Amino acid sequence: MEHSPFRFRTREELLGFADSAGFRLPWSGDPAACWRSLALEGRCLSNRLVIQPMEGFDGRHDGAPGKLTFRRYRRYAEGGAGIIWLEATSVSEEGRSNPGQLFIHRGNIENFAEMLAMVRKHAWTSPPPLLIIQLTDAGFYRYRYRLSAKTKPTDTADPSAVAFATDSMLEQIAFNITEAAGLARDAGFDGVDIKTCHGYLLHEILSAFEVEDSRYRGPSLECRSRLLLQVIERIRIKFPELLIAVRLNMFDGLPYPEGFGSTKKTPPVPDLIEPLQLVKTIYEAGCRLLNVTAGIPYINPHLVRPFDTPLHGSHAPPEHPLEGVWRQIQLASTIKNAFPTLAITGSGYSWLRQFFPMVAAGVIENRMADLAGMGRLAFAYPDAPKDLKEKGLLDPKKVCITCSGCTRRMRHQIPSGCIVRDREVYRKTEPVPNLYEEGIH
Repeated sequence: MEHSPFRFRTREELLGFADSAGFRLPWSGDPAACWRSLALEGRCLSNRLVIQPMEGFDGRHDGAPGKLTFRRYRRYAEGGAGIIWLEATSVSEEGRSNPGQLFIHRGNIENFAEMLAMVRKHAWTSPPPLLIIQLTDAGFYRYRYRLSAKTKPTDTADPSAVAFATDSMLEQIAFNITEAAGLARDAGFDGVDIKTCHGYLLHEILSAFEVEDSRYRGPSLECRSRLLLQVIERIRIKFPELLIAVRLNMFDGLPYPEGFGSTKKTPPVPDLIEPLQLVKTIYEAGCRLLNVTAGIPYINPHLVRPFDTPLHGSHAPPEHPLEGVWRQIQLASTIKNAFPTLAITGSGYSWLRQFFPMVAAGVIENRMADLAGMGRLAFAYPDAPKDLKEKGLLDPKKVCITCSGCTRRMRHQIPSGCIVRDREVYRKTEPVPNLYEEGIH
């Protein structure tokens, strides 16, 4: 189907269109399933709604949360989600993808602890939300950032760029992630997410099929997953009190050998043989929460986050946004069916707007996933969970309209938020200074 924007006013219009396109959207007339509690590794979640790790590009120069960071997470806390999944946080200065990205280290751990205390103090739910931090090294994106320090940022990434890293460099990054997990524990996080998606380092490695003479790359999945497994096992042993999560790309949308979880066909379609093998391995290693996603934002953003409006200068995607929503639901469902005792968070729901809770509830009732993630929707409507609980529905005037405004700000390294629903704040923000160009670091 050709790309077209969201125009559905009623349940019948949305489901009728989906049925005609062959997408049998799960649906529940009662979104109460979103508010079922969930036991997770000795912890109790008050509900099944998750604030996804959406970067705000509003950290301080030293990597600590800034004023806008504190504001965002206070709004999430007051909004009532069961899990607040802190955005991509670098484990080293050189591993940052942009000058506003968070970076946890011994010198700013108190700032992270202060923010977590604020979240728990203002939490609308009881028990308070589970707090997870996404730990990462930006991989190729850190090189992209430095290469573009004095030029206009590029919009392309080469997934094979990880070939330039040596095994010793990769081992140092694994050490950095493990140490950062300890800092996260000390700051008060309940769990850590080892980011393995969207073109960041550990995800890059999964598609390094053609690298030779490396313990961590090459034709075999055993090699390409070794670094991720080492990190999980080390964290499980050193910090057993932490819940270990992974946000994992199940489908890159690039043909083999560029993409993980993809066929050799053009255009590629999902091939889940290796992703299913990898999920089995990381589950056995200690991962107990999996956040399912797809695509690479700088190459095929419509796979990551189906949208109405592409970025300025970009073409409309080659598919209808609903196809992207459906694909994300099916990917999560396939994993849940194969691993029923692994907690699964689904992604890609924001395009559904006010109908998100009914589809999410249908997914949960049909055991296609355990939790439903809110990404751009959380930028626009941080109190969506609270409204859903109190009113039984979402306000169409507060939902995300998938205009790509938040993405546009990210691309220009401007603190990101919803320029439609939170315009009074974000119209005043300025580009983050380029620390490397100015010689600060």
